[in-house]
Amino acid sequence: MLRTIKNLNHLHLQALDGEIGKVQDCYFDDDQWTVRYLVVRMGSWLTGRKVLISPIAVKSIQWETGKVIVSLTQEQVRNSPDVDTNMPLSRQKESQYFDYYRWPYYWTGAGIWGIGPYPSALGHSHSMGVITPSYLDANSVQPEFGETDQATEQSSGDIHLRSLHEVIGYPVSAPDSEFGKVSNFIFDDESWTIPYLVIQTHQRWFGKQVLLPTEWVSLISWLDRTFFVELPAHVIKGGPELDARQSVSHEHEELLRQYYNRNSYWREPRDYKKAG
Repeated sequence: MLRTIKNLNHLHLQALDGEIGKVQDCYFDDDQWTVRYLVVRMGSWLTGRKVLISPIAVKSIQWETGKVIVSLTQEQVRNSPDVDTNMPLSRQKESQYFDYYRWPYYWTGAGIWGIGPYPSALGHSHSMGVITPSYLDANSVQPEFGETDQATEQSSGDIHLRSLHEVIGYPVSAPDSEFGKVSNFIFDDESWTIPYLVIQTHQRWFGKQVLLPTEWVSLISWLDRTFFVELPAHVIKGGPELDARQSVSHEHEELLRQYYNRNSYWREPRDYKKAG
Protein backbone atom coordinates (compact mmCIF):
# COMPACT_ATOMS: atom_id res chain seq x y z
CA MET A 1 0.00 0.00 0.00
CA LEU A 2 1.18 3.53 -0.73
CA ARG A 3 1.91 5.66 2.33
CA THR A 4 3.60 8.97 3.11
CA ILE A 5 7.11 8.59 4.48
CA LYS A 6 6.50 11.28 7.09
CA ASN A 7 3.99 8.89 8.68
CA LEU A 8 6.93 6.66 9.64
CA ASN A 9 8.28 9.31 11.98
CA HIS A 10 7.69 8.61 15.67
CA LEU A 11 6.48 5.05 15.11
CA HIS A 12 7.69 2.71 17.86
CA LEU A 13 10.00 -0.15 16.90
CA GLN A 14 9.03 -3.42 18.57
CA ALA A 15 11.73 -6.10 18.82
CA LEU A 16 11.14 -9.74 19.68
CA ASP A 17 11.79 -9.03 23.34
CA GLY A 18 10.62 -5.45 23.82
CA GLU A 19 10.63 -1.94 22.42
CA ILE A 20 13.74 -0.55 20.75
CA GLY A 21 12.94 3.11 20.23
CA LYS A 22 11.28 5.55 17.84
CA VAL A 23 11.76 6.25 14.13
CA GLN A 24 13.25 9.70 13.57
CA ASP A 25 14.39 9.67 9.96
CA CYS A 26 15.20 7.36 7.05
CA TYR A 27 17.87 6.98 4.40
CA PHE A 28 16.62 6.72 0.84
CA ASP A 29 18.40 5.71 -2.36
CA ASP A 30 18.08 8.53 -4.91
CA ASP A 31 19.16 6.25 -7.77
CA GLN A 32 16.78 3.32 -7.17
CA TRP A 33 14.25 5.49 -5.30
CA THR A 34 13.94 3.11 -2.38
CA VAL A 35 13.92 3.47 1.42
CA ARG A 36 17.01 1.57 2.58
CA TYR A 37 17.09 2.27 6.34
CA LEU A 38 15.04 3.63 9.20
CA VAL A 39 16.97 5.81 11.63
CA VAL A 40 15.85 4.92 15.14
CA ARG A 41 16.65 6.66 18.41
CA MET A 42 17.08 4.01 21.06
CA GLY A 43 15.00 3.85 24.23
CA SER A 44 16.08 4.47 27.82
CA TRP A 45 18.24 1.33 27.94
CA LEU A 46 20.70 3.02 25.57
CA THR A 47 19.68 6.66 25.74
CA GLY A 48 20.53 8.91 22.84
CA ARG A 49 22.14 6.44 20.46
CA LYS A 50 20.79 6.25 16.91
CA VAL A 51 20.83 2.98 14.98
CA LEU A 52 19.86 1.84 11.50
CA ILE A 53 17.09 -0.67 10.90
CA SER A 54 16.83 -2.13 7.42
CA PRO A 55 13.42 -2.99 5.92
CA ILE A 56 14.90 -6.50 5.63
CA ALA A 57 14.23 -6.89 9.34
CA VAL A 58 10.70 -5.41 9.27
CA LYS A 59 8.01 -8.07 9.68
CA SER A 60 5.06 -5.66 9.58
CA ILE A 61 3.97 -2.08 10.17
CA GLN A 62 0.95 -1.73 12.43
CA TRP A 63 -0.23 1.72 11.43
CA GLU A 64 -3.26 1.59 13.69
CA THR A 65 -1.12 1.04 16.81
CA GLY A 66 1.90 3.04 15.66
CA LYS A 67 4.36 0.13 15.73
CA VAL A 68 6.99 -1.32 13.43
CA ILE A 69 7.53 -5.01 14.23
CA VAL A 70 11.04 -6.32 13.53
CA SER A 71 12.58 -9.80 13.65
CA LEU A 72 15.49 -8.71 15.84
CA THR A 73 16.26 -8.73 19.56
CA GLN A 74 17.32 -5.77 21.64
CA GLU A 75 20.77 -7.31 22.03
CA GLN A 76 21.22 -7.66 18.29
CA VAL A 77 20.38 -4.02 17.76
CA ARG A 78 22.47 -2.91 20.75
CA ASN A 79 25.56 -4.59 19.29
CA SER A 80 25.08 -3.36 15.73
CA PRO A 81 27.81 -1.20 14.13
CA ASP A 82 27.86 2.48 15.02
CA VAL A 83 26.81 4.89 12.27
CA ASP A 84 27.10 8.68 12.21
CA THR A 85 23.61 9.65 11.09
CA ASN A 86 24.74 13.24 10.54
CA MET A 87 26.84 12.12 7.56
CA PRO A 88 25.94 10.50 4.22
CA LEU A 89 26.06 6.72 4.56
CA SER A 90 29.01 5.18 2.73
CA ARG A 91 29.13 1.72 1.15
CA GLN A 92 31.87 0.85 3.64
CA LYS A 93 29.46 1.38 6.54
CA GLU A 94 26.71 -0.52 4.71
CA SER A 95 29.07 -3.46 4.23
CA GLN A 96 29.84 -3.52 7.95
CA TYR A 97 26.13 -3.43 8.73
CA PHE A 98 25.19 -6.23 6.31
CA ASP A 99 28.16 -8.38 7.37
CA TYR A 100 27.05 -8.07 10.98
CA TYR A 101 23.57 -9.40 10.21
CA ARG A 102 24.87 -11.84 7.55
CA TRP A 103 22.50 -10.57 4.89
CA PRO A 104 23.34 -10.67 1.18
CA TYR A 105 24.22 -7.23 -0.19
CA TYR A 106 21.24 -5.62 -1.93
CA TRP A 107 23.54 -3.71 -4.32
CA THR A 108 25.04 -6.83 -5.97
CA GLY A 109 21.89 -8.19 -7.64
CA ALA A 110 19.72 -7.18 -10.54
CA GLY A 111 16.63 -6.36 -8.48
CA ILE A 112 15.76 -3.39 -6.30
CA TRP A 113 16.69 -5.58 -3.33
CA GLY A 114 19.43 -7.59 -5.01
CA ILE A 115 17.86 -11.00 -5.47
CA GLY A 116 14.30 -9.73 -5.70
CA PRO A 117 11.82 -6.85 -5.54
CA TYR A 118 11.12 -7.11 -1.81
CA PRO A 119 13.49 -6.70 1.17
CA SER A 120 12.06 -9.78 2.92
CA ALA A 121 13.74 -11.96 0.28
CA LEU A 122 17.18 -11.03 1.64
CA GLY A 123 16.23 -12.05 5.16
CA HIS A 124 14.63 -15.31 4.02
CA SER A 125 17.66 -16.20 1.94
CA HIS A 126 19.66 -16.47 5.17
CA SER A 127 17.13 -17.91 7.58
CA MET A 128 13.46 -18.77 7.72
CA GLY A 129 13.42 -17.86 11.40
CA VAL A 130 15.00 -15.14 13.48
CA ILE A 131 17.78 -13.25 11.71
CA THR A 132 21.03 -14.24 13.41
CA PRO A 133 23.99 -11.85 13.26
CA SER A 134 27.50 -13.11 12.63
CA TYR A 135 28.74 -12.35 16.13
CA LEU A 136 26.49 -15.11 17.51
CA ASP A 137 27.76 -17.75 15.10
CA ALA A 138 31.16 -19.05 16.17
CA ASN A 139 31.50 -21.08 12.96
CA SER A 140 30.93 -18.15 10.62
CA VAL A 141 33.92 -16.95 8.63
CA GLN A 142 33.67 -13.30 7.62
CA PRO A 143 35.93 -11.69 5.01
CA GLU A 144 38.64 -9.38 6.25
CA PHE A 145 37.13 -5.91 6.51
CA GLY A 146 39.66 -4.31 4.17
CA GLU A 147 39.04 -6.94 1.50
CA THR A 148 35.26 -6.69 1.76
CA ASP A 149 35.38 -2.92 1.67
CA GLN A 150 37.71 -2.74 -1.31
CA ALA A 151 35.76 -5.25 -3.39
CA THR A 152 32.46 -3.66 -2.52
CA GLU A 153 33.60 -0.12 -3.24
CA GLN A 154 34.95 -1.15 -6.64
CA SER A 155 31.66 -2.73 -7.68
CA SER A 156 29.18 -0.34 -6.08
CA GLY A 157 29.79 2.91 -7.96
CA ASP A 158 28.61 6.21 -6.50
CA ILE A 159 26.76 6.26 -3.20
CA HIS A 160 23.20 7.53 -3.43
CA LEU A 161 21.92 7.32 0.15
CA ARG A 162 20.57 10.51 1.70
CA SER A 163 18.54 11.55 4.71
CA LEU A 164 14.85 12.28 4.20
CA HIS A 165 15.06 15.18 6.64
CA GLU A 166 17.85 16.64 4.54
CA VAL A 167 15.73 17.01 1.41
CA ILE A 168 12.27 17.87 2.72
CA GLY A 169 11.78 21.51 1.77
CA TYR A 170 14.15 21.46 -1.21
CA PRO A 171 12.78 23.62 -4.05
CA VAL A 172 11.73 22.02 -7.35
CA SER A 173 12.99 23.64 -10.52
CA ALA A 174 11.52 23.14 -14.02
CA PRO A 175 13.11 24.40 -17.26
CA ASP A 176 10.90 27.50 -17.19
CA SER A 177 10.73 28.33 -13.48
CA GLU A 178 11.02 27.24 -9.88
CA PHE A 179 7.50 26.33 -8.86
CA GLY A 180 7.34 24.57 -5.50
CA LYS A 181 9.10 22.51 -2.87
CA VAL A 182 9.29 18.86 -1.82
CA SER A 183 6.92 18.37 1.12
CA ASN A 184 6.80 14.55 1.38
CA PHE A 185 7.57 11.25 -0.31
CA ILE A 186 5.16 8.42 -1.11
CA PHE A 187 6.46 4.88 -0.54
CA ASP A 188 5.16 1.34 -0.96
CA ASP A 189 5.16 -0.35 2.45
CA GLU A 190 5.91 -3.78 0.92
CA SER A 191 8.70 -3.05 -1.58
CA TRP A 192 9.80 0.18 0.18
CA THR A 193 10.17 1.84 -3.21
CA ILE A 194 9.34 5.54 -3.65
CA PRO A 195 7.14 6.08 -6.74
CA TYR A 196 6.18 9.71 -6.04
CA LEU A 197 7.28 13.00 -4.59
CA VAL A 198 4.68 15.26 -3.00
CA ILE A 199 5.17 18.80 -4.29
CA GLN A 200 3.74 21.84 -2.55
CA THR A 201 3.20 24.23 -5.45
CA HIS A 202 3.61 27.99 -5.25
CA GLN A 203 0.88 30.12 -6.75
CA ARG A 204 0.02 33.78 -6.32
CA TRP A 205 -2.97 33.36 -4.03
CA PHE A 206 -2.79 29.75 -2.96
CA GLY A 207 -0.93 26.51 -3.51
CA LYS A 208 -1.82 22.86 -3.68
CA GLN A 209 -0.10 19.51 -3.30
CA VAL A 210 0.49 17.36 -6.39
CA LEU A 211 2.26 14.07 -7.05
CA LEU A 212 5.31 13.87 -9.27
CA PRO A 213 6.66 10.45 -10.37
CA THR A 214 10.23 10.13 -9.11
CA GLU A 215 11.31 8.72 -12.49
CA TRP A 216 10.90 12.22 -13.86
CA VAL A 217 13.44 13.79 -11.50
CA SER A 218 16.43 14.46 -13.74
CA LEU A 219 18.83 15.60 -11.00
CA ILE A 220 19.08 16.27 -7.30
CA SER A 221 21.75 18.90 -6.77
CA TRP A 222 23.13 18.55 -3.26
CA LEU A 223 25.20 21.69 -3.81
CA ASP A 224 22.19 23.81 -4.83
CA ARG A 225 19.81 21.86 -2.56
CA THR A 226 17.34 21.61 -5.45
CA PHE A 227 15.35 18.97 -7.35
CA PHE A 228 15.40 19.45 -11.13
CA VAL A 229 12.69 18.13 -13.48
CA GLU A 230 12.27 18.31 -17.26
CA LEU A 231 8.53 19.01 -17.47
CA PRO A 232 7.30 22.62 -17.64
CA ALA A 233 6.14 24.05 -14.34
CA HIS A 234 2.57 24.78 -15.50
CA VAL A 235 2.07 21.13 -16.49
CA ILE A 236 3.01 19.80 -13.06
CA LYS A 237 1.08 22.51 -11.21
CA GLY A 238 -2.00 21.64 -13.24
CA GLY A 239 -2.00 18.00 -12.12
CA PRO A 240 -4.68 16.41 -9.91
CA GLU A 241 -4.61 17.81 -6.38
CA LEU A 242 -3.60 15.41 -3.61
CA ASP A 243 -5.68 15.23 -0.45
CA ALA A 244 -2.96 15.23 2.21
CA ARG A 245 -5.38 13.68 4.73
CA GLN A 246 -5.69 10.45 2.74
CA SER A 247 -3.32 7.81 1.38
CA VAL A 248 -2.74 7.65 -2.37
CA SER A 249 -5.53 5.61 -3.94
CA HIS A 250 -5.65 3.68 -7.21
CA GLU A 251 -8.24 6.21 -8.36
CA HIS A 252 -5.81 9.08 -7.84
CA GLU A 253 -3.09 7.21 -9.70
CA GLU A 254 -5.50 6.64 -12.57
CA LEU A 255 -6.30 10.37 -12.68
CA LEU A 256 -2.56 11.02 -12.82
CA ARG A 257 -2.09 8.58 -15.71
CA GLN A 258 -4.92 10.17 -17.64
CA TYR A 259 -3.66 13.69 -17.00
CA TYR A 260 -0.15 12.86 -18.22
CA ASN A 261 -1.51 10.78 -21.13
CA ARG A 262 0.19 7.54 -20.18
CA ASN A 263 -0.18 4.45 -22.38
CA SER A 264 1.57 2.37 -19.74
CA TYR A 265 2.95 3.05 -16.31
CA TRP A 266 5.15 6.14 -16.33
CA ARG A 267 6.86 5.92 -19.64
CA GLU A 268 8.63 9.05 -20.79
CA PRO A 269 6.24 12.03 -20.75
CA ARG A 270 4.96 13.38 -24.04
CA ASP A 271 6.51 16.50 -25.55
CA TYR A 272 4.73 19.18 -23.51
CA LYS A 273 6.79 21.92 -25.14
CA LYS A 274 4.86 21.18 -28.32
CA ALA A 275 1.61 20.16 -26.67
CA GLY A 276 1.43 23.25 -24.47
